[in-house]
Amino acid sequence: MNRYQFEDLVSDYIENQLKSNQRKQFDEYLEKNKDAQKIIDSVISNISDTKKISQIEVKEGFNERLLNLIDKNAKGLSQISKPAGTIFGFTPISLSIMTIAMIAFLVSSYEIFSLTNPDSNLSIVDSLTKKNEVESDVTTQNKAKIMAEKNDSTSLNKPNKSKLDYSKSIKFVKD
Repeated sequence: MNRYQFEDLVSDYIENQLKSNQRKQFDEYLEKNKDAQKIIDSVISNISDTKKISQIEVKEGFNERLLNLIDKNAKGLSQISKPAGTIFGFTPISLSIMTIAMIAFLVSSYEIFSLTNPDSNLSIVDSLTKKNEVESDVTTQNKAKIMAEKNDSTSLNKPNKSKLDYSKSIKFVKD
């Protein structure tokens, strides 16, 4: 016998309704497991506590009215009714607002993607390819400029041999 079988038979053991072979197995389990006796004691304690609770007096026909009410509510839950005046579960006002929002979203999405791709004949992949080609051309030009600057004969470290005088070529506005 395992623990689950033991727990299933506790009530029958307390009420002395076990067959003789089940009773033997139950007693053997009790001898092997000392915690099992605590379970039996707690069940007996719970039974005695529930017997001490005073019973509540109800009006005649209470149970029938309660069962009818439960049946009525259970049937009401199983039948999902569509509220009157709704379309796909939306009221006309909320459906129109949602439709306007969806149209605005689609139009703005189209505008955003048409700005990034002004040539309508090109796909996005083609435009990205052209963008990468332009970026590689710019990178090549930048490398050429860097190489030219390295080979440039003017250097900031060289002392300036002649200072040019620009004082005669400056013209003031009110002169």
